[in-house]
Amino acid sequence: MTAKRAKPRGLLRLFQFIRSTCHNGVPYASIENVSPAHEELQEAFQHEQFEVYYQPIVRLADNRIIGAEALTRWNHPTRGLIPPAGFANILYRSSLGRAVSYWCLDRACEAAARWRRGFEKDFKIAVNTCAPQLAESEMPQFVSAILERHALPASALELEITEDVELDRIPYLKSTLENLKAAAISVAVDDFGTGFASLKHLLNYPISRIKIDRAFVSCLDKPSHHMRTCTSIVEMAIKLGLKVTVEGVETEGQLKVLKELGCSEAQGFLFSKPVTRTEFERLLQHGFNVIPA
Repeated sequence: MTAKRAKPRGLLRLFQFIRSTCHNGVPYASIENVSPAHEELQEAFQHEQFEVYYQPIVRLADNRIIGAEALTRWNHPTRGLIPPAGFANILYRSSLGRAVSYWCLDRACEAAARWRRGFEKDFKIAVNTCAPQLAESEMPQFVSAILERHALPASALELEITEDVELDRIPYLKSTLENLKAAAISVAVDDFGTGFASLKHLLNYPISRIKIDRAFVSCLDKPSHHMRTCTSIVEMAIKLGLKVTVEGVETEGQLKVLKELGCSEAQGFLFSKPVTRTEFERLLQHGFNVIPA
């Protein structure tokens, strides 16, 4: 079967999976030993309470938005907007998490295709993955099918592996990542330096980018252990031929240091918090007020 014919079939198989986790036509996952928290998450997906927010990724040379990270938020009917810290640990270790991840990927690719047409022709979207996705051999096929569905080139997508994913415990991970690379889909390690990923993984897996966690950025504008650590990580990444994005940038002083270190991309509240799709389009249209460091 040719790659061109495989992609539509991959999309069909993905949608069959989503339908298989549906109840009365709406997404619903069957999970063994379902806890009250799982049931609430199932109801949230069923009643379309999950939303995708976007945080700008900024090119430091000119403070221009060149991409975004897509982030899932839970708009709870009584508790309001809940960030991932309030539900991700449970959600992304279940079959429902796999469905939500593909749903988020589909929405994010749709938005990215629109923004490439209307605002930034080289716009790139970064989307988080979860362990259940990475453990399946058909993941590259599913991802490619979603890209084709929205006429989005593979080079416009970057999949992020969060640091809480134990890479060594995922079967056939290297093969999956190599197949993604072969499809021109890049892979980044998110929150680098705070979890399971190590130098060994950067050397053994086809990783193209690291995203430095905000924990190393908070004291970046004054001499500190964090500043020295961040500097070392950036220097190591550059020597390994990896791209670097720094997260959690909040001050002009941090921005100035990052530019001096040779960092080319960043995201953080200095530029914008994660926002809705409509609000993000306003940022693309009008920009934001950041004094060049």
